[in-house]
Amino acid sequence: MVAPPAIESYLESVSSQLLMRNRERDPFGMTQNPEAEPVAKISIFGNNAAPAAKRATPLSEIVAMISITTIMPGQ
Repeated sequence: MVAPPAIESYLESVSSQLLMRNRERDPFGMTQNPEAEPVAKISIFGNNAAPAAKRATPLSEIVAMISITTIMPGQ
């Protein structure tokens, strides 16, 4: 099926608007230039220090913290 000339000219005019060649970023915010250097993101948080290491709780202490809330007389 051959498209009429009016449809072909319409498709050419619309497709030129949809092309990503002239855009700096794609719909996902990524740059279209493969040679572009990544943008350094500035942290909005003043504290960049690593969180303090937490002590691992032994299993025996975890078992001791479990409280029995139900007693089944039949078992």
